[in-house]
Amino acid sequence: MYNNDDLFDKEAKQELIFEKSNYTEVNNPSNEEFFDRHKDNKINAILLAIYVAIQFILVGVFQIAVYPEYEYFEEGLNSIDETVEVQFIVSDNIDSETQEIDEIYPYLVQVDGEFTNNYTKEFPLFNVRIELYDSEGNLIGSGVYTQEDFLVGDKLLIDDEFVSPIEPTEIKAELFVDIKPLFSTLITLIPTFLTALAFIFVDKDTFKRSWYDFKTQPGRRIGNILLGYLMVIGGLVIASYLLQILGVTGTSQNEMTIQTMFNDNALNLFLLFLA
Repeated sequence: MYNNDDLFDKEAKQELIFEKSNYTEVNNPSNEEFFDRHKDNKINAILLAIYVAIQFILVGVFQIAVYPEYEYFEEGLNSIDETVEVQFIVSDNIDSETQEIDEIYPYLVQVDGEFTNNYTKEFPLFNVRIELYDSEGNLIGSGVYTQEDFLVGDKLLIDDEFVSPIEPTEIKAELFVDIKPLFSTLITLIPTFLTALAFIFVDKDTFKRSWYDFKTQPGRRIGNILLGYLMVIGGLVIASYLLQILGVTGTSQNEMTIQTMFNDNALNLFLLFLA
């Protein structure tokens, strides 16, 4: 009788020990980290799928509804005439104080030209890129002249002057037509905005944790943000320096868009900052 009781008691104890060991195993920190990583990987996969889907959908919408409206750009560009030939005149750059030729920038360059829209439609944005070269064919410098709403019969007049350390011997003009910078910025901003909303909705727990961490240690978090900003600025400075060493002085389409949007329109500046 007593032996049987002891047997049952041992089984009960073993069962309790087994349950206790299972409880300890489930709450093992390493297992929690594993499930957290698995959850994060799953969320990252969902976010990536959302990003790709938004990009494909918006590209399709723009290709069907927006871009066909501007198919005439390539044909119309050939109808923009150079009514006054682009040319340059080089003279001595006289220092106003010493009345002598400037030692650093001895050349004063005057650039003139005129372009007329002889096409049957207007262009939202018309750009002329002027490039000057030295006697060895090296690019000395360039400038971009822009006019929005380039209507039928409108003229873009170029009348500019600048100083140069090297005497230019050749000039080239390249024409571009494009959609308005504001519209171009919106095209970039819309997918970014929709993707951000989707990310916040899907991964809201991570955003809540990040916000909590920020509130608990605001000084450290703001310091990290400023450090990242300074790193970006430093990278841009280094990149600019390397471009100068390599002799790359051209202006990209993105730079032309930024230059065009830097005006007294508050909406342009706000959207440019967001983009």
